[in-house]
Amino acid sequence: MTAPISNDMTSFAATLQRADATVQTREARAPQADSLRIGDGTQTVQAPEGPSFGERVEQLLEQTNQVQVDAEQAAESYANGTRNDMHGTMIALEQADISFRLVSNIRSRLVDAYREVMRMGA
Repeated sequence: MTAPISNDMTSFAATLQRADATVQTREARAPQADSLRIGDGTQTVQAPEGPSFGERVEQLLEQTNQVQVDAEQAAESYANGTRNDMHGTMIALEQADISFRLVSNIRSRLVDAYREVMRMGA
C-alpha cells in the first residue's frame, strides 16, 4: 500500500506557498499599474488574473493524489475479486504512473531552476 503523494510532497508545496507569499508581499510593496503599456503607450493590456503558481501546483498535487488513490483502490478491488475489469484497472494504474512521473519531472525542473537562480545571485 503506497502513501498518498500529498504526504510526500507537503513540504514541497509549503515551500512553494512561502515563495508565492514572498512574491505577493514584494508586489504589494512596489506600486504597479493595473495595466501594462505596449509600444508607445497607446495600447494597454490588463494584468492576468487567476490562481497563483503555488495554487496551481497545489491543485496538481491534489489531482495526482486522487488519481493515485483511485488506482490503488482499483488494484485492491481487482485483487479481492470484487472488480472484474482488468483493462480498467491497468488503465487506472497507468494514469497514476504517468501523473506521478509528471509531478516528479515538474519538481525536478523547479529545483533545477531554483538552483540556477541561486547561482546567478552569487
